[in-house]
Amino acid sequence: MKPSRIEIHPARDQDELKEAYALREEVFVRELGMFAKTDRDDNDNRAIHLIALDQRKVAGTVRIYREEGNWMGGRLAVDKHYRKGVGRKLVKAAEEEVKKQGGNSMQALIQSQNAAFFARLGWRRVGSSIEYLGRTHYRMEKVFG
Repeated sequence: MKPSRIEIHPARDQDELKEAYALREEVFVRELGMFAKTDRDDNDNRAIHLIALDQRKVAGTVRIYREEGNWMGGRLAVDKHYRKGVGRKLVKAAEEEVKKQGGNSMQALIQSQNAAFFARLGWRRVGSSIEYLGRTHYRMEKVFG
């Protein structure tokens, strides 16, 4: 499916947030099998949830939150019909939101198969690989400015 016009913004209401959670469940639970039932955790309660909308359909989502003074990104999920371009737009929107919140950098735990994508967006690996939920991940960081 070709996106007609993607609009990215923080989830505006519980309905948009519910759709974002449903998309994450589709990607992280059913598609990737990383979680048995849900990928939801305590970070969701303090996160800013960005969503990519194609008209009224949630095509993608990512969350950002502060952890021990650092801005963290995570749970980037894109509907399989929108995988060309929406992920990049969501990462850029997350970076802009962190800057707007006064942050000068952000980090994320990135699955190894997605590390090259983030590197192309100016992110760099920090430290060694780690095993998380049975998959190899890298801590990656983007410093702004």
